[in-house]
Amino acid sequence: MANEAPVYLRLSWDDPETGDLKQSMLQVPIALGRDFSQLPETLGDQAVSRVELNDRQVSRFHALLTFGPNRQLIVVDRSANGTSLNGRSVRGASQPLGGRDTLKVGPYKILVTQMSEGDKEATELNFRDPKEQQAGLGMSGPLTKVAIGAAILVVMGAAAWLVVSFLLNQYSPQVPEESDNVEMQESEPDPTAEESPTESEEPAEESSN
Repeated sequence: MANEAPVYLRLSWDDPETGDLKQSMLQVPIALGRDFSQLPETLGDQAVSRVELNDRQVSRFHALLTFGPNRQLIVVDRSANGTSLNGRSVRGASQPLGGRDTLKVGPYKILVTQMSEGDKEATELNFRDPKEQQAGLGMSGPLTKVAIGAAILVVMGAAAWLVVSFLLNQYSPQVPEESDNVEMQESEPDPTAEESPTESEEPAEESSN
């Protein structure tokens, strides 16, 4: 088995507490459990990739993703609460894994995808030593929180600006339209004022006669 090509699994899940997306590419065999110190470091002559899932529903050493006969990938349940594979319970037993499966370990719903070293989606980072990948687990959490917080602030600021603009337009004092007509009437000359002198002149002419 030492001469066999390594097999990698991509594990992806949402953290049940924070909602942050966790994902890592790990070399088989892979041990899952609550207590990192209780997960095996080796299996025979192979190094074991270890994933810590910190929840009381997860056993200290909950499950093992490894090879069965003919190098068939299998999941081995070692927990008190059992493991679910694609909705089917696996308790104290082993079940074969396909190319893409959903594994439920306690509150963690983990998507397991089989990869290969020649996979087009794989990158150099994916095939680092498993211990280096484990050190990077969960690093995206703080950055994700900062990005989400900044997006929320931007949305709230835009919404507040729209509300203030709407209120100002609705409740600002409006000048009555009739005021323009009043000003025009005041500026127009009174026609009767111009005719009054002619009326006063007529009696003067009659008296001279």
